[in-house]
Amino acid sequence: PEMKAAEEMRKTEGNPLALVMRMRAVTEKEPGNALAWLWRGQAEATAGDFGSAWDSLTKAVDLDPCDPYARVTRAGLAEKAGRLRVAYED
Repeated sequence: PEMKAAEEMRKTEGNPLALVMRMRAVTEKEPGNALAWLWRGQAEATAGDFGSAWDSLTKAVDLDPCDPYARVTRAGLAEKAGRLRVAYED
């Protein structure tokens, strides 16, 4: 139910801070949910919390290293931060 509610919030593109809070609650309840960590990282990046976004995206990649979307999202964040070598490695 939490992921479904988060998905609806993502579709409406409402308040990014509300989505961050929702995704933090989801990842607390489901720490092994790679998709939840990905969505959390995206929400944190949208809200401007790039350090937390990096950590969340790294957790998503750690949980599912074969997920190309998580890797590309993290690489994009690294590129924006000027960490080109890290972006290239993803």
